[in-house]
Amino acid sequence: MTCPLLALAVLVLAPLAHAEAPLPASSFAQAFGTYGPAGDCSAGPRIVVATDGLAITVDGQTDRVSHPDVSWTYFGPSYEGIARAVFPYTGSERPLVFLFNEDEVPHTLRVDGFDRGWKGGPPLSPRHQKLVDASPYATCKP
Repeated sequence: MTCPLLALAVLVLAPLAHAEAPLPASSFAQAFGTYGPAGDCSAGPRIVVATDGLAITVDGQTDRVSHPDVSWTYFGPSYEGIARAVFPYTGSERPLVFLFNEDEVPHTLRVDGFDRGWKGGPPLSPRHQKLVDASPYATCKP
């Protein structure tokens, strides 16, 4: 009786043990770091990118995003460069898209409206608008 339960536990838990990080180093190493507007983290929004997700700070309030939606085909199905598209806020809408390493430039980030904030469309929330207005970002300078 114990053996079938053990086998069931292995089948259920094995995939979890090998689950990849939300932002795997194998694909996101060129994007890891702390970003500020034009590389200045002394003021304005800050975005931290790590294997376990994102920390997005605006006006002293931080959102921790542990399951961002990575769009592996955003730049086309055969794209093999270092740029990455990430939707940090998911649900019925994806208000923003984060574009890391755009134009193959490491440690850069552009934040754009996606489901909101485009001309003629619904507006972004004030918090999300601040993230867009501070773009482009770069990793913080020492």
